[in-house]
Amino acid sequence: MVAESAVQTQQRLEAARMGLLLYRNNVGACEDKTGRLIRYGLANDSAEQNRHIKSSDLIGMTTVVVTSDMIGRRVAVFTAAECKRSDWQFSQADERACAQLRFHEIVRAAGGFAGFVQKPGDLLANVLRW
Repeated sequence: MVAESAVQTQQRLEAARMGLLLYRNNVGACEDKTGRLIRYGLANDSAEQNRHIKSSDLIGMTTVVVTSDMIGRRVAVFTAAECKRSDWQFSQADERACAQLRFHEIVRAAGGFAGFVQKPGDLLANVLRW
């Protein structure tokens, strides 16, 4: 079994070899020294939103060359990869994974790339697909 942190390192190295820009997306909340709650990370405007939608571990962009009327123009397509340990399996009973899947569905519906990754090759197989 490969731990999630090791999977994340593998994925970031693979992304770099492919020329992708992927950055760590830390999500959470803490109090500042005045006691004010500070929320950080994507899709974390409120505790309720964070229960329903959980943004991915790695966020970035994939460069795509557009065809037809925009021939030769490069565009950045939003890309999100959720890292899981190598022996993880999706389950509808896993509320966290379902919230992560909802984020993937939102990204894909808008034309981006998103998916779960557990091993080398998953960026191409599970994320970078139309």
